[in-house]
Amino acid sequence: MRLHLDSCPPYVDAPIIRILERILQEEDKHVANGLSLLVERNISWNETLEFESGKFVGKEPISLPVPVWLDGVD
Repeated sequence: MRLHLDSCPPYVDAPIIRILERILQEEDKHVANGLSLLVERNISWNETLEFESGKFVGKEPISLPVPVWLDGVD
């Protein structure tokens, strides 16, 4: 998407550019969050590809709160 956005001609619809920029900002946040999880576990980026090492994000899953649904909600 970044390559597409960088190569857009100047007459491209401004709302589309804003949408793509927002998506890229969100993706950058996701990557930053993932990298921070790796740092917290002292795992380098290269080690994430080596599952045999036994060190990877998600190895020790966390439990998230389960929402309480109203009766009749499927």
